[in-house]
Amino acid sequence: MSIVDQFGRPSTISSRFAHAADRSTVRGPQFPVRSCAIDKLIPPRDRITLVSLSQRLYTNKGVVRGAVDQKAEYSIGDAYMPQYGGVDVAAGDEAEGWLNNVWYPNCDVRGGVYDFNQNLIQTSIAIDREGEAFILLTETNEGGFPLMQVVPSFRIRSGYGYGYTTDEVKEGDFKGAKIHDGIISNSRGRAIAYRVWTGDDSRAGLEGVAGIDFDDVPASSMIHVFNPRYQEQGRGLPAFIHALDDLKHCLQST
Repeated sequence: MSIVDQFGRPSTISSRFAHAADRSTVRGPQFPVRSCAIDKLIPPRDRITLVSLSQRLYTNKGVVRGAVDQKAEYSIGDAYMPQYGGVDVAAGDEAEGWLNNVWYPNCDVRGGVYDFNQNLIQTSIAIDREGEAFILLTETNEGGFPLMQVVPSFRIRSGYGYGYTTDEVKEGDFKGAKIHDGIISNSRGRAIAYRVWTGDDSRAGLEGVAGIDFDDVPASSMIHVFNPRYQEQGRGLPAFIHALDDLKHCLQST
């Protein structure tokens, strides 16, 4: 007697090399089959939901936070402190002194504890937690002293609503270019600018006005750091996106 399935029919061994590709004549595939770009499979609203959950888990789960923090601290450490290895020792010492004593402590627009080393650690954490980090290259109004400003991931968006996205820039220097989830790109898919939200989140859902609540920053002035897992990927995804469901259960466990 054959072993039968839930429909009373004899069970058979999969004839497909990839067993997960088996299809039931009654139920079809176990999961919906969708073949398209990852930015369409995970649209802006879904990506923001995943990022929000990732931030919540990082804040509340010690195991997650400890792993992310230790990875950042051990990766950075003192490895990025400048050390000159050339033959002009005098020039090297002068350059090291300027970097260590002048630029490193003052490179961030916020000053204080946000020196260059701390920014590298925070960037590493952001890549794991939000999936990406944005660094604006700027300078002081007087003297042109080079500075950097960290732009939180949530401020890169296409419009007021978090899930709002458009297909084309309507006005400004990049009029006619494609925009998706805050990334403005050319016809080849290369990022040419980033739309930065500068307004008040209490107005979420209203129609945005370029140049008032948004700045379209050229790609030459913005560093977008993320680890792409798909060739067509435009925005970063949290490092532990694959385990968010399991981590949710851990968070709810008492």
